[in-house]
Order: sequence, then structure tokens, then C-alpha cells
Amino acid sequence: MPRTGARCCRLAVSGWLSVLVLAGCTGGHVPLTPAGPGLIQPGTPNAVTDEVPVDVKTVWAIGSITLCLDGPGRVDVTSVAAYGGNVDVVGFGLRPNPFLAHGQMVGALDLTLKGLGIPAGPQALTIVCDQPAGNSYELVLQVRAGATSTRAKGVKVTYESAGQTRELSIEHGLILCLHPKDVNDATCKL
Repeated sequence: MPRTGARCCRLAVSGWLSVLVLAGCTGGHVPLTPAGPGLIQPGTPNAVTDEVPVDVKTVWAIGSITLCLDGPGRVDVTSVAAYGGNVDVVGFGLRPNPFLAHGQMVGALDLTLKGLGIPAGPQALTIVCDQPAGNSYELVLQVRAGATSTRAKGVKVTYESAGQTRELSIEHGLILCLHPKDVNDATCKL
């Protein structure tokens, strides 16, 4: 009897080790493509730079940045920041692309998100990119000028998809040029 118990125990251990080996070979890999949809800038985005003449401590809304999902599902945009410079993004908002309903995108205006009627802060997005129709969202940044002219190379959008935190970097240069003080400053040159 003890031998039978020992044999069963060996089989159980052997089976357990096999499972561990199999789990190490097949269950522990990282998929090449993450689960859930990704956030993209539709079409072939060109590097764009917005030069905005501002006064010290002025708040501006800068939009016309389109985003959409690369497949069905949902992403939650949690934050937006400038990269490659020192532009202060103090808020962001997203809305369905108004251009599709014959409306206007924000461009660059000396208004706040609230003044534009655009909800600020984290939002859930579900619109899948549709090239012929142009279905997308407009990302609008609320930026504040500092005591000197500032610039950034682009914006980084942080979002959650299927429980994973991801980032989308968009090359969309921002120049906040203090006028008339810094008109000839190198920071203000495109």
C-alpha cells in the first residue's frame, strides 16, 4: 500500500511538473499585439506646428488633433502632456469630430475648454477609425503660457485599453510665443 501511495504521489508530482513546464512554454508569453483596441491618429499625419501669439499667463485652447480607435472596443484617455519642450498642458478635452457635422474644429483660440463647451478630463472613447467617412474625435488641449516663450515637439496621450496602460505620441509642435516681447526670439521661429 505505501508503494501505491508513493507511486500516486510521484505521478501527481510528475504531472504537476509537466504542467509547470507547459505553462512556462505556452502560458507565460507576452502577446505580440496587446488585447483591446489601440488609439491612433487617423490617416497619415503630417508634422504640424501651431504658433500661437500669447500674453503672459494666458490660457489657450489648441485643437484640430484627430484620434480614433484601431478596432472595436473602448479606451479610456487618462492624461495628455506635451513632450520635447516646456509647454504647460493644464487640461484636455475630447469631442466627436465637429467637421463631420459641418462644424469647425478649434484650431487655436484664447478660450478655455469650459468656454468652448468641451468636457474636460478623462473620457471613454469608442469611435473606430473609418477613413472614407472620417469618423474620429477632436483632441483639444488647454495650454498656459509661462513667463517666457515656450515650445514642445508634440503631445503624449496616455490611455487604458483592456486593463493595460498605453501611450500615443503625436508629433504636433506647439509654440507659445509671447508678443510683442519675443517676436524675434529663436523659440518663436518655426
